[in-house]
Amino acid sequence: MRLLLAILLCWSCAAATPVPKTVKPSGGDYTTLLAWEAGRQTNCVDADSIEIAVIEGSWTTNDTNPVTINGSVTDETHYLSLLTAQASTTESDLEAHLEHTDLR
Repeated sequence: MRLLLAILLCWSCAAATPVPKTVKPSGGDYTTLLAWEAGRQTNCVDADSIEIAVIEGSWTTNDTNPVTINGSVTDETHYLSLLTAQASTTESDLEAHLEHTDLR
């Protein structure tokens, strides 16, 4: 009984699984944030996941498609995240990009 309790306690403390997908002009999983959001709508709680859009690559034009985050089930430990690779953009470039995509 103690072993079963210990296994259940350890299992419930495990971190959610990160699921990174790249967003870049070519050669990535997605070419726009809009496509990533549409393709990654999931129940993060049931999937025990953290859905991550990793923005990479050399962008020659802005991605100005409006993006509304909806259709996913999240909580404090199962959520969506947007990250940028350091080589692809500066923080100010990302802020300008996010201002144009209207993330909600």
